[in-house]
Amino acid sequence: MVEKAFAKLNQNYDRIIGGWGDEAMRALTGLPTQSLHYSMKPEAKALMDRNFGIINEWAKKQFPMTSACFHSHYGLVSGHAYALLGVAELKDAAGNVVHRIVRMRNPWGSEKYHGPFSDHSDLWTKEWADQVGLK
Repeated sequence: MVEKAFAKLNQNYDRIIGGWGDEAMRALTGLPTQSLHYSMKPEAKALMDRNFGIINEWAKKQFPMTSACFHSHYGLVSGHAYALLGVAELKDAAGNVVHRIVRMRNPWGSEKYHGPFSDHSDLWTKEWADQVGLK
């Protein structure tokens, strides 16, 4: 949705190849934006924890967010931007966080994520599905 509006603002898609979601948000709204960067390396756990907390706060405030994909995996498309809709922590019976997950939407709507914790994943237990309201 944001990508399409940004393309229209710039006359066509050819003029926005290789942009970032925060640039589009700033151009369309005139409001300040912020980018978070992360690493999947084990030594970057503190950064990932910090970013997850920030994203969680922004989601509670219903801030519009985007996320970029840099590697095609499980149906995600490399070089593509996704709408970041929210985050959740899946907890065990003792209240310990077992998994942190994000909810994203593909604005193209043609590809579908099919990895761990996808809509029909066997990893979903009834308890975890109830925690996030999965139907």
